[in-house]
Amino acid sequence: MLGWKAKADIIKDGAVVISKTLKGGLLAWCLIQTLFPLRHLLIAGDHRITFEGLSWSWRLKAEVYRASPCQVTIDDPKVLNTSQEHSARIDGTAWKGVSHFYRFMEPTSVDWMQLPVIFILQEPMMGQRVIYNPSGSKEPMPEGLDAVSKKIRNLWNELYGRASSSAHPLTSLSRILEDYTTLLEKKGHKVRDTHHGLELLYQFNGPRGDGSMMPYLRRIQPFGLSGGLPAQVPLFLIEDEKLTIQQSDGLVMIEPNAWKNSPATGINGQSEYVRGTENGWLTLHLANPHPSERQALPQACLIQKWVDGQWQSPKIDWDYSRDLSVSKCMHMSTSPFHLKTYATHLADQWESLHGYRPKVQARSFVSVNFRPQKSNIDPSADLAASKVSHWSHNDWIDLTSLSRIPPENRHTRRP
Repeated sequence: MLGWKAKADIIKDGAVVISKTLKGGLLAWCLIQTLFPLRHLLIAGDHRITFEGLSWSWRLKAEVYRASPCQVTIDDPKVLNTSQEHSARIDGTAWKGVSHFYRFMEPTSVDWMQLPVIFILQEPMMGQRVIYNPSGSKEPMPEGLDAVSKKIRNLWNELYGRASSSAHPLTSLSRILEDYTTLLEKKGHKVRDTHHGLELLYQFNGPRGDGSMMPYLRRIQPFGLSGGLPAQVPLFLIEDEKLTIQQSDGLVMIEPNAWKNSPATGINGQSEYVRGTENGWLTLHLANPHPSERQALPQACLIQKWVDGQWQSPKIDWDYSRDLSVSKCMHMSTSPFHLKTYATHLADQWESLHGYRPKVQARSFVSVNFRPQKSNIDPSADLAASKVSHWSHNDWIDLTSLSRIPPENRHTRRP
């Protein structure tokens, strides 16, 4: 049918004679199928976590993997200089993204003394709030509400040449819910518990209702709606209508062009990291975002994390979940080679926008067969510029030995 025919078999003494070429081909095929899956034995490290030599091996799909979402960051010294001689400085004129600097915190372990005297707090259900934090100053803390109000007036006059609209001490969510529950019961509603009361507040008078309780919700302690511990220091909400805008969803946000930075908005009275533009930049403090909440922020973010009792060096964080499906995000957090492929794509994308190629780095932790999580990527490696070898160890892959399965996980089975 195709216009050609295979050569007829050579038959000698009633048996088919196999040519030397065919014998050599069969032998080569058998050797390849035997040795190629075993190449991981010649590569340093545990292939189950490094994935080196794992493809086409006999152990593929034989392990149980669990991984936290990996973090991908961009090292661009023209935007963010973290060298020792310059400390950590953000050049606002070179940054092409949104003029926001995000500080991520753990709601259950906030050290208020390490926050500015005046800072912007951002929460998903609350929008943005301006908080006065007297414990962030090296000066003696004002005693009494009148002294606090006077201090806020002086700070606001220095910044804006006017007094703020109002200032309120922050209170606990339980106290507001207690008063709201009493009001509901007077109207004939049955409130089973605190969680039910909060749900009714959302439904009737909160973000999903008429919004009449939002001014009062804005006066609760930071992270009060996300399980944060009550602050052990006095905090105050500063309201200034000339600084805020109300969105269509009812959330109150800060107008960037109206906001002014000063030593009072920096940690311990120091100026912020941003240079090149003094005002117009917002430093926003928020809880460590869930992956779904991270998508509400810009894809490229200038961030700083609070880890082990101190602020880490700022980074350019990249949200890869907007480019990939959930399945691909999971595979990228597990396989170093998938992560390497995406890093190359990201560097190409950054180069097309800025005209030069940045470094792309990542932090990734994987658990194999219910063992403790281990790093599988060198966090200092430039993944975009690294070479890939399928026959030897790659320096950008972290060589880690797997720990033994903890006793409490020995009988765990994959769901």
